[in-house]
Amino acid sequence: MKFEEKLQELRRSKGITQEALAKYLFVSRTAISKWESGKGYPSIDTLKQVAIFYDVSLDNLLSNDELILLAKDDNNSKKMQFLNLLFGLLDLLPILFFFAPLFGYTNNNIIYEVSLINLEESYLYILIPYYVLIVTTIIVGLVIICTQNSTNVKTNKIKLIVSLSLSIGGTLLFMMSLQPYAGALTLVILVIKGIFIIKNQMTR
Repeated sequence: MKFEEKLQELRRSKGITQEALAKYLFVSRTAISKWESGKGYPSIDTLKQVAIFYDVSLDNLLSNDELILLAKDDNNSKKMQFLNLLFGLLDLLPILFFFAPLFGYTNNNIIYEVSLINLEESYLYILIPYYVLIVTTIIVGLVIICTQNSTNVKTNKIKLIVSLSLSIGGTLLFMMSLQPYAGALTLVILVIKGIFIIKNQMTR
Protein backbone atom coordinates (compact mmCIF):
# COMPACT_ATOMS: atom_id res chain seq x y z
CA MET A 1 0.00 0.00 0.00
CA LYS A 2 1.30 3.44 -0.94
CA PHE A 3 2.06 6.12 1.64
CA GLU A 4 -0.88 8.31 0.61
CA GLU A 5 -3.25 5.35 0.81
CA LYS A 6 -2.01 4.49 4.30
CA LEU A 7 -2.62 8.07 5.42
CA GLN A 8 -6.14 8.08 4.07
CA GLU A 9 -6.95 4.72 5.66
CA LEU A 10 -5.51 5.73 9.05
CA ARG A 11 -7.39 9.03 9.09
CA ARG A 12 -10.68 7.39 8.16
CA SER A 13 -10.18 4.68 10.79
CA LYS A 14 -9.81 7.49 13.35
CA GLY A 15 -12.94 9.14 11.99
CA ILE A 16 -11.41 12.60 11.72
CA THR A 17 -11.35 15.18 8.97
CA GLN A 18 -8.35 16.65 7.21
CA GLU A 19 -9.01 19.92 9.05
CA ALA A 20 -8.87 18.22 12.45
CA LEU A 21 -5.62 16.43 11.59
CA ALA A 22 -4.15 19.66 10.25
CA LYS A 23 -4.89 21.44 13.54
CA TYR A 24 -3.23 18.67 15.53
CA LEU A 25 -0.10 18.76 13.35
CA PHE A 26 -0.07 22.59 13.10
CA VAL A 27 -0.11 22.48 9.31
CA SER A 28 -2.60 23.61 6.67
CA ARG A 29 -5.41 21.42 5.41
CA THR A 30 -3.86 21.84 1.96
CA ALA A 31 -0.73 20.10 3.23
CA ILE A 32 -2.77 17.12 4.43
CA SER A 33 -4.58 16.97 1.09
CA LYS A 34 -1.24 17.12 -0.72
CA TRP A 35 0.15 14.19 1.28
CA GLU A 36 -2.98 12.09 0.83
CA SER A 37 -3.00 12.65 -2.91
CA GLY A 38 0.62 11.55 -3.29
CA LYS A 39 1.87 15.00 -4.28
CA GLY A 40 4.33 15.38 -1.42
CA TYR A 41 5.62 14.18 1.91
CA PRO A 42 5.67 15.79 5.36
CA SER A 43 8.98 16.68 6.98
CA ILE A 44 10.67 14.12 9.20
CA ASP A 45 9.52 15.95 12.34
CA THR A 46 5.93 16.15 11.12
CA LEU A 47 6.03 12.52 10.06
CA LYS A 48 6.99 11.58 13.62
CA GLN A 49 3.96 13.49 14.89
CA VAL A 50 1.77 11.64 12.38
CA ALA A 51 3.13 8.31 13.64
CA ILE A 52 2.47 9.30 17.26
CA PHE A 53 -1.05 10.48 16.46
CA TYR A 54 -1.95 7.23 14.70
CA ASP A 55 0.09 5.13 17.16
CA VAL A 56 2.12 3.44 14.44
CA SER A 57 5.83 3.20 13.69
CA LEU A 58 7.56 5.12 10.92
CA ASP A 59 8.26 1.78 9.22
CA ASN A 60 4.52 1.25 8.93
CA LEU A 61 4.13 4.56 7.11
CA LEU A 62 7.15 4.48 4.81
CA SER A 63 9.59 1.93 3.46
CA ASN A 64 13.29 2.20 4.36
CA ASP A 65 14.10 3.63 0.92
CA GLU A 66 11.35 6.24 1.26
CA LEU A 67 12.58 7.17 4.76
CA ILE A 68 16.14 7.62 3.49
CA LEU A 69 14.94 9.76 0.59
CA LEU A 70 12.71 11.82 2.88
CA ALA A 71 15.54 12.33 5.38
CA LYS A 72 17.81 13.52 2.55
CA ASP A 73 15.19 15.94 1.23
CA ASP A 74 14.50 17.20 4.75
CA ASN A 75 18.22 17.77 5.32
CA ASN A 76 18.55 19.66 2.03
CA SER A 77 15.50 21.75 2.95
CA LYS A 78 17.02 22.71 6.30
CA LYS A 79 20.31 23.62 4.60
CA MET A 80 18.44 25.84 2.17
CA GLN A 81 16.57 27.53 5.02
CA PHE A 82 19.90 28.21 6.74
CA LEU A 83 21.38 29.62 3.53
CA ASN A 84 18.36 31.88 3.09
CA LEU A 85 18.67 33.15 6.65
CA LEU A 86 22.43 33.70 6.29
CA PHE A 87 22.15 35.49 2.94
CA GLY A 88 19.28 37.60 4.24
CA LEU A 89 21.22 38.73 7.31
CA LEU A 90 24.34 39.45 5.23
CA ASP A 91 22.24 41.54 2.83
CA LEU A 92 21.08 43.66 5.77
CA LEU A 93 24.68 44.57 6.68
CA PRO A 94 24.84 47.37 4.05
CA ILE A 95 22.65 49.37 6.46
CA LEU A 96 26.03 50.18 8.04
CA PHE A 97 26.94 52.20 4.95
CA PHE A 98 24.43 54.87 5.96
CA PHE A 99 25.99 55.39 9.40
CA ALA A 100 29.58 54.05 9.49
CA PRO A 101 32.49 56.07 8.05
CA LEU A 102 33.20 53.68 5.19
CA PHE A 103 33.33 56.25 2.39
CA GLY A 104 35.98 58.80 1.58
CA TYR A 105 36.13 62.06 -0.31
CA THR A 106 38.82 64.65 -0.88
CA ASN A 107 38.45 68.34 -0.05
CA ASN A 108 41.40 70.73 -0.32
CA ASN A 109 43.75 67.75 -0.60
CA ILE A 110 42.42 66.35 2.70
CA ILE A 111 40.76 62.93 2.72
CA TYR A 112 37.65 62.68 4.89
CA GLU A 113 36.07 59.40 6.01
CA VAL A 114 32.31 59.67 6.31
CA SER A 115 29.10 57.67 6.11
CA LEU A 116 27.15 57.50 2.86
CA ILE A 117 24.63 60.04 4.16
CA ASN A 118 27.44 62.55 4.75
CA LEU A 119 29.33 61.79 1.57
CA GLU A 120 29.97 65.06 -0.24
CA GLU A 121 30.10 63.79 -3.78
CA SER A 122 29.29 66.19 -6.59
CA TYR A 123 28.61 63.49 -9.15
CA LEU A 124 25.08 62.14 -9.01
CA TYR A 125 26.01 59.35 -11.39
CA ILE A 126 28.15 58.00 -8.53
CA LEU A 127 25.78 58.60 -5.61
CA ILE A 128 22.63 57.30 -7.30
CA PRO A 129 24.09 53.82 -8.04
CA TYR A 130 25.32 53.66 -4.41
CA TYR A 131 21.86 54.31 -3.01
CA VAL A 132 20.07 52.09 -5.54
CA LEU A 133 22.43 49.17 -4.90
CA ILE A 134 22.36 49.44 -1.11
CA VAL A 135 18.59 49.94 -0.80
CA THR A 136 17.92 47.10 -3.27
CA THR A 137 20.26 44.80 -1.34
CA ILE A 138 18.54 45.57 1.95
CA ILE A 139 15.09 44.98 0.44
CA VAL A 140 16.26 41.66 -1.05
CA GLY A 141 17.65 40.70 2.37
CA LEU A 142 14.31 41.37 4.04
CA VAL A 143 12.45 39.38 1.37
CA ILE A 144 14.83 36.43 1.75
CA ILE A 145 14.44 36.39 5.54
CA CYS A 146 10.65 36.65 5.34
CA THR A 147 10.48 33.78 2.85
CA GLN A 148 13.25 31.59 4.26
CA ASN A 149 10.84 28.71 4.94
CA SER A 150 9.75 28.49 1.31
CA THR A 151 10.01 24.97 -0.11
CA ASN A 152 10.00 26.10 -3.73
CA VAL A 153 13.45 25.01 -4.95
CA LYS A 154 13.43 27.26 -8.02
CA THR A 155 12.41 30.35 -6.04
CA ASN A 156 15.06 29.69 -3.39
CA LYS A 157 17.77 29.39 -6.03
CA ILE A 158 16.65 32.62 -7.68
CA LYS A 159 16.80 34.46 -4.35
CA LEU A 160 20.33 33.26 -3.67
CA ILE A 161 21.48 34.12 -7.21
CA VAL A 162 20.05 37.65 -6.91
CA SER A 163 21.69 38.08 -3.50
CA LEU A 164 25.03 36.85 -4.81
CA SER A 165 24.78 39.08 -7.90
CA LEU A 166 24.15 42.15 -5.75
CA SER A 167 27.26 41.39 -3.69
CA ILE A 168 29.34 40.99 -6.84
CA GLY A 169 27.92 44.22 -8.25
CA GLY A 170 28.54 46.07 -4.99
CA THR A 171 32.13 44.91 -4.76
CA LEU A 172 32.85 45.98 -8.34
CA LEU A 173 31.04 49.32 -7.96
CA PHE A 174 32.84 50.36 -4.79
CA MET A 175 36.24 49.18 -5.96
CA MET A 176 35.91 50.91 -9.35
CA SER A 177 34.77 54.14 -7.69
CA LEU A 178 37.78 54.02 -5.33
CA GLN A 179 35.91 53.32 -2.11
CA PRO A 180 38.18 50.63 -0.60
CA TYR A 181 36.46 50.31 2.82
CA ALA A 182 32.98 49.85 1.34
CA GLY A 183 34.47 47.57 -1.30
CA ALA A 184 36.27 45.49 1.32
CA LEU A 185 33.07 44.98 3.33
CA THR A 186 31.08 43.89 0.29
CA LEU A 187 33.95 41.61 -0.72
CA VAL A 188 33.94 39.95 2.70
CA ILE A 189 30.17 39.44 2.41
CA LEU A 190 30.65 37.99 -1.08
CA VAL A 191 33.38 35.60 0.12
CA ILE A 192 31.22 34.36 3.01
CA LYS A 193 28.33 33.69 0.64
CA GLY A 194 30.64 31.89 -1.77
CA ILE A 195 32.11 29.69 0.97
CA PHE A 196 28.70 28.58 2.21
CA ILE A 197 27.40 27.92 -1.30
CA ILE A 198 30.42 25.74 -2.06
CA LYS A 199 30.11 24.01 1.30
CA ASN A 200 26.41 23.35 0.66
CA GLN A 201 27.14 21.86 -2.77
CA MET A 202 29.86 19.61 -1.38
CA THR A 203 27.62 18.18 1.34
CA ARG A 204 24.58 17.47 -0.86
